[in-house]
Amino acid sequence: MNFSQKIIPAFLWLMAPVVAFFYLVIPLTNDARIYLGVEHIAASYYPFPQGIDLAWEIKPIGNRLVNFLLYKIATLFVPFDNHFLFGVAVKLLVLLAIIAVAWYFADRKSVV
Repeated sequence: MNFSQKIIPAFLWLMAPVVAFFYLVIPLTNDARIYLGVEHIAASYYPFPQGIDLAWEIKPIGNRLVNFLLYKIATLFVPFDNHFLFGVAVKLLVLLAIIAVAWYFADRKSVV
């Protein structure tokens, strides 16, 4: 095993928490705020299945469901009115999903 095979993984393990921290504390973009705001309207003013459809007219159903699920799960931990912590909660959910998917594919044995 040469030097680069040891140093690159060590660097990645050291940088991953730093990158994750700054990902979490940087506020949501305006697009993400709009998406979550629309999900707040859908959850607050419409019944469940119709609210997702009525709130978004042109978004694909998968996009609507992902945004709605992120909104609903994040509101279990942080109220929507606390905008900064709500954004952190949403980003933490996304970060955990990314880690889970990456872990799954890294742990799979090669089929080829």
